[in-house]
Amino acid sequence: MPKWEKVRNDVEKRWAFLLQQAGQEPNPTSLKDLQAARSSWENYRDSFCESVSRTYGGAWASSHEADCRTRVGEDFLKSSSGYGW
Repeated sequence: MPKWEKVRNDVEKRWAFLLQQAGQEPNPTSLKDLQAARSSWENYRDSFCESVSRTYGGAWASSHEADCRTRVGEDFLKSSSGYGW
């Protein structure tokens, strides 16, 4: 499995875990707020990595985009690892 695919799967699992926990919170807006944050994060990732690909990609555009998505995903996994129970 390519590294970008493993990171993508790990990111999806982390979001699922966080969303599941947010849904159990007594604050009724926790889940909605986290869903909005996920959407914003995905928009950031997509826009940033597409920009990197167009700017620096050339003949290697898809490789640059995959590398970018891997790096952004790894950053998310690292920064979100301390959340949850």
